Amino acid sequence: MITLNASLLALAGVGTGVGLVYAGRWSSGDRRALIFAQRSGLPLNERVGTQLSAWMRRTSIAELVATLIALALCAPLLLTPLAHSGLFMFAVIFTVLLALVTADAFVVVRFPVFSPDPGAPRIARVQALRAVDYLGRTRVTIPWAIALGAVGVVAAVAGAHVAIATAPAQPEYLLSGIVSGMLGLALCAALPLVDRRILDAPQPATDTIELAWDDLMRTASLNSVRMVVTTISLFAVAFAISAYTSAGSAWFGFAFALAPWAQLLLRRVLPTDGRGLAIGLRPASVTGSPRSATS
Repeated sequence: MITLNASLLALAGVGTGVGLVYAGRWSSGDRRALIFAQRSGLPLNERVGTQLSAWMRRTSIAELVATLIALALCAPLLLTPLAHSGLFMFAVIFTVLLALVTADAFVVVRFPVFSPDPGAPRIARVQALRAVDYLGRTRVTIPWAIALGAVGVVAAVAGAHVAIATAPAQPEYLLSGIVSGMLGLALCAALPLVDRRILDAPQPATDTIELAWDDLMRTASLNSVRMVVTTISLFAVAFAISAYTSAGSAWFGFAFALAPWAQLLLRRVLPTDGRGLAIGLRPASVTGSPRSATS
């Protein structure tokens, strides 16, 4: 098992390195910008396209560098008993997810999407917006509902273990479920702080089109944070269920197949690919009813 885990970690590092080389190309952000434009329905003129492509290239590089750092931090785990377990790769996955969302939020906060020329007109919102203005109440509530549900499932499984006094077939998975469930809940509690940090970042823009594109990037970042929270919570449920199944049983595979499928469905609700911009944040040329802005 340790050989397999070491090989997978090395392959992940090589693949990320190759991706980083590709992301370093000046044109690497063009395709992603076009995909976002197609899915969002926002106009993409030459000025917007050039700056948006550069910003997306920077984001990709930051995410890949963060992934390499996360993989490097996981390498010492090969010297621990975890390396002899199937849980090793889950530890790597969780570390990479947290690194990715940190890098994404860092770019949104530190690097504005657009950089207007000196003397160019500026527009700004007349009021501060909240996460609920970008995502709606349902999307804001989903991470909490899933995290609390996951903790409830894990608590029920752990309670049954105590009440029945039956040792789980794989106790390490029960422990992993408890840790993952608490981590998901802790990340939920941190969401308002992360949201505020993202939304307090400056939004330099010369017109409503640029402002809408900036809002779209914020929406994607807010959703990506929530996807990480829900993913960890879903795996907490999978860990808890798997604790009472043998590694080779059909139920063991079913539990870990269910979490990724649920994640795919959630991506439709919490999109990070250019969809999901609120109607009230779209420019007048697209919807006819933009949210108020002032020059």
